Amino acid sequence: MLLVDDADRLRDQPWETALVALADEPSCAGVVVAATTSTLLGGYRGIAGLGRVHRTGVLLRPESAADGDVLGVRALLDDRLPVGRGVLVVRGQQTPVQVAA
Repeated sequence: MLLVDDADRLRDQPWETALVALADEPSCAGVVVAATTSTLLGGYRGIAGLGRVHRTGVLLRPESAADGDVLGVRALLDDRLPVGRGVLVVRGQQTPVQVAA
């Protein structure tokens, strides 16, 4: 399992290529990338591009329907969502979720 926090800080850094190669290894069970949607929307390659390729991720408290564009969906919105509430997107299917806050 590969966990990458603050993926926006990795853009165009030498080690980003190594992380993408690790993510492509058959032994990699999965990849979790944390970043702002604005960062991911601007990335079509590297770590930021992985969510676009697999169209799978969690959008925490999306502020705009366009936040889902990175995963190929129009995000479900609800301003009343508590901290930690979001939407799990798996290949275009959205499911409300609650994560530990």
